[in-house]
Amino acid sequence: MRLISQNGKYSFPFENVIVEIMDNNIFVCTGTGQPFKAAEYTSLEQAQKAMQMLHECYTGMLYMRNADFGKDVDVKERLKESMRQGIGFITVFDTEENVKIEPMNIVFRFPKEDEV
Repeated sequence: MRLISQNGKYSFPFENVIVEIMDNNIFVCTGTGQPFKAAEYTSLEQAQKAMQMLHECYTGMLYMRNADFGKDVDVKERLKESMRQGIGFITVFDTEENVKIEPMNIVFRFPKEDEV
């Protein structure tokens, strides 16, 4: 998953950074020793809400490996229906019995203050 700063200047790989709230701001630490300000809010509550939105985005990602849909399910039709409903994922059919499903690239941009 990618994190985009509130102003759009910075992009970070979520799996390789530390995200923390300091005062009313959200900072991303990349291991370079230099924390980057990812978002700025007027209250601690807004910063906490934005962090909660990030958590909800991350935990909402779909990930399955070697999914077994059963013999009575038309897998290709089920996947097409899911895509029409806005569930984004990449599907690889290794064989008719082995299906690999992974989420498409997920991007979270920290919301502006009036969006929290």
